[in-house]
Amino acid sequence: MRHPGGYRIVDEPAPAALEQVIVNPVWPFFASMFAGAWLAYPWFVLNSFALGGKRRYVDLGIAAGGLLLSAAALFGIDLLASRLVLDERSLPYAALAPVGLRLVIFYLLFLRQEQSFGLYTYFGGKPRNAMLLVVAAAFLRNKLLAGAPPVLQLLLG
Repeated sequence: MRHPGGYRIVDEPAPAALEQVIVNPVWPFFASMFAGAWLAYPWFVLNSFALGGKRRYVDLGIAAGGLLLSAAALFGIDLLASRLVLDERSLPYAALAPVGLRLVIFYLLFLRQEQSFGLYTYFGGKPRNAMLLVVAAAFLRNKLLAGAPPVLQLLLG
């Protein structure tokens, strides 16, 4: 948004073509908890680009890095299990590490988008309500991931 005086607030989101898909970042965060990473990662990235904030490419990098970190954690768990460092009783506890990593990444993305979203609403932006999408995705989660290999279920579930 350009102001009549010719100045621009640095953190002020620039108008984007995707403005009609902007949601409160709490909805992708809820999607990460109830539907899974398969929806949350792309939704956080889409919301970041739709908000037009100055940190959208960093958010994309954080999302990609989070996915890679989760995959690396799963690979590490598989490696430890194959070398018998982890026994069968400790494997479910070790599988919580990628989940914890994802939650940290999603919370970081949520916090980063809260600032841009606050400015968006302050300057008159109208966000969409995405509660129905989160609820529908939560119900479809198991059906969508049912045919996937177990590694993908752990990575994207």
